Amino acid sequence: MSKEKFTIGIDLGGTKIISLLGNSQGVKCFLRTQTPKEESQIVQKILELVKNLMKRGKIERKDLLGVAIGVAGLVDSSKGIIVFTPNLPFENFPLLKVLKRYLKLPFVLENDANCFVLGEQRFGSGKGGINLIGITLGTGIGGGIIINNQLYRGQNFGGEIGHMIIKEDGPICNCGNKGCLEALASGKAIERIAKERVNQGRKSLILKLASDKEKITCETVSEAAKRGDSLGVEIFQEAGKFLGIGIANLINIFHPEKVILGGGMIQVRELFFSTLLEMVKKNVIPAILKKVEIVPANLGEKGVALGAMSLFWR
Repeated sequence: MSKEKFTIGIDLGGTKIISLLGNSQGVKCFLRTQTPKEESQIVQKILELVKNLMKRGKIERKDLLGVAIGVAGLVDSSKGIIVFTPNLPFENFPLLKVLKRYLKLPFVLENDANCFVLGEQRFGSGKGGINLIGITLGTGIGGGIIINNQLYRGQNFGGEIGHMIIKEDGPICNCGNKGCLEALASGKAIERIAKERVNQGRKSLILKLASDKEKITCETVSEAAKRGDSLGVEIFQEAGKFLGIGIANLINIFHPEKVILGGGMIQVRELFFSTLLEMVKKNVIPAILKKVEIVPANLGEKGVALGAMSLFWR
């Protein structure tokens, strides 16, 4: 590792926190921990991780460019405020101001899906690309957009791909709207749809695997689908259809070089990817589609933290 200064990148998730110390040449230290439940505990955990990474990496404050944090939800990057996040106990919370009370370091806050696409651009499937769209498919659906090598935020909260309306009068989303992509094709949506259809009397391996209707998860549905269960297959193909429509809209609007798909659902993409591609081909203007690739991310669980790190190098 060279004498280049280091950066700490943190992926602050609802269940776990991924943190890295590194520079543009690679990662020096990596820590993973569970996310605490309380606001104050989360702040203290972030401070603890920063100190532990510096200690493990044997670096001093003068060697550190700063700490960048990626978090799901609406983030006001310019003010360092978490406006709203669905999986953490923060609302209009000035995270960076609070952290700076304890550690006199430069801190940066960014939406996690924006960090995801930046990480894939710098180190992963989007390396070398200057017009990219990143979509995270997990409990929810997030998005990050890079146009002409610049992260696109609009006035502030641009890139909320999971909340484009795909189906008029569709199911209610966590955001309060109806028919959002997230309400139709996320891991949480797959779980909800499976429960609804089992409650309607559909026979399925899903219920046997879960043992109880309330224990049905996206993972239960994917396992059933892998075993050929008709309901499991149906639900994932429907998700692929809606994802394909959403991605087709994005390609027609932005004409990116690549659309990069990440998140936990990518591990079972064989269940929905062909349907997704079919819908993209059906709905994208052929001349636009010619030079667009739809590819899986390849940075795994470190992608958001790596992207956060890269915020200091742009």
